[in-house]
Amino acid sequence: MAYKKIPLEEQLEKAGRERIHPEHDACAIRAFGRMPLSDYMKNGHCRTRLAMMLGIPTERLEKMTVRETARLIGRHKRPGPGALPHRELLRLFAAPMSEAYRAWKEAQDKKDAKKEET
Repeated sequence: MAYKKIPLEEQLEKAGRERIHPEHDACAIRAFGRMPLSDYMKNGHCRTRLAMMLGIPTERLEKMTVRETARLIGRHKRPGPGALPHRELLRLFAAPMSEAYRAWKEAQDKKDAKKEET
């Protein structure tokens, strides 16, 4: 089977309306990991807060990818004196994904409601 590179945006769009081939799942995950954090977290306030919680300069965080940020958050899992709860870091990091899921769920619910009306 010949491989064709499909942009992440197109893969995510297809995911909302049809099943993505399993062989493309790993590529989509890798592409998400390579995404610049500033593209994933559009809210500058959240990025600044995350940088403060991680104890790194905001400028450094701006240059990191989603994968690098996830690794850094993983290192903060070990409790230490004055360490913030790991849950708070994860909640802040996952906020854009949670918002996207809520929007997708609302769209699905509306679509289901229209089908029931018919």
